[in-house]
Amino acid sequence: MSGERESELERLVPEWHFRETHSLPVPGTTAEVMAAAHATTWSEAPLARALVAITGADVSAWGTSSPTS
Repeated sequence: MSGERESELERLVPEWHFRETHSLPVPGTTAEVMAAAHATTWSEAPLARALVAITGADVSAWGTSSPTS
């Protein structure tokens, strides 16, 4: 990370020890699931909002629009 500011998340968890993937069956078509994701607002996703904040990303411009925008 030469020349870049280290985020709080990178400071706390500097490297990955495992690489995992998980899946969960979701009822609905891909189009329905993506429409629901795009309709979700940041106020409805406090955990996602907190995780993004930990990275140090500037989310002020995102307002209350969808986390997937």
